[in-house]
Amino acid sequence: MGRCNIVWSSVLLPRRWKAYQISTTYTVKSGDTCYAISQSRGISLSDFQSWNPGINCNNLQIGQPSGSSPSSNYNGKIFREYIGALYNGVKFTDVPINTGVTFHFILAFAIDYTSSASPTNGLFNIYWQNSVLTPAAVQAIKSQYSNVKVMVSLGGETISSQPVQFRATSVNSWVSNAVSSLTSLISQYHLDGIDIDYEHFDSVSNDTFVSCIGQLLQQLKSSGVISVAFIAPFDGVQTQYKAYTSASQFVSYYNTAAATYGGEAKVLASFSTGRVGPAPSTALSAIQQLKSNGKLPGIFIFSADGSSAASSFHCLW
Repeated sequence: MGRCNIVWSSVLLPRRWKAYQISTTYTVKSGDTCYAISQSRGISLSDFQSWNPGINCNNLQIGQPSGSSPSSNYNGKIFREYIGALYNGVKFTDVPINTGVTFHFILAFAIDYTSSASPTNGLFNIYWQNSVLTPAAVQAIKSQYSNVKVMVSLGGETISSQPVQFRATSVNSWVSNAVSSLTSLISQYHLDGIDIDYEHFDSVSNDTFVSCIGQLLQQLKSSGVISVAFIAPFDGVQTQYKAYTSASQFVSYYNTAAATYGGEAKVLASFSTGRVGPAPSTALSAIQQLKSNGKLPGIFIFSADGSSAASSFHCLW
């Protein structure tokens, strides 16, 4: 395993943070949902429900106390890394995990295509190396590390050397199929959320894509199937995400993207490993600059497979 090139220091905060995890309580208010409470405390819905076995999320009672911890938002920092796309046997346990940040593994990929590259209108199939990254492996890594969540990425670049196009026969049919197939897959693999990574859109309109993805996220979240979701933009979908040749250019592109989204959105600095794209050292230099200026909420890497193939996990946060 490689060493971490980025070292974050953190302090323990009084009451909420200890060298161990402690329990706190929260009193339910009008309009609260289990999902909203779990998100406000930086925990997954599944963890919230496991710590509150007597709570009925369909009938929360105002004034009812609920446990919301072990509590920790891991310093507000996020590390995300794709895994399983290259079929080179990389395991969760091969990746060094910093326990001081929220750590997301992203299984790559689930795709609504057959293996012969025919679209299936929202019926998702597994295309990560699930012989290694099994349901038991997901459970084990989450049990070992309380800061680890495991997600699945939808879409991706190609299947059978053909571009993965986003295609929907209709919004309603795509959403219905996607909710059904993903609910089953997420339950089977004990997953916490989804990553949206469609990269090709053929003739599908923006409105159709937005409607499909928006309704998918809303239904999966409201039913408690997922507790987290995010989007992986790329050059051509979000023009801020471009190929860079220097650390200063990386920082400039990052600042443009961060300013565009603004507010409370977390824009993560990302790069590729395993001899894909510019040398990781260039991105790491830029990330150090962003960190020094207090502008780095997180890091996003493609992929653990590439890092393993290059015999170096370049950045662990």
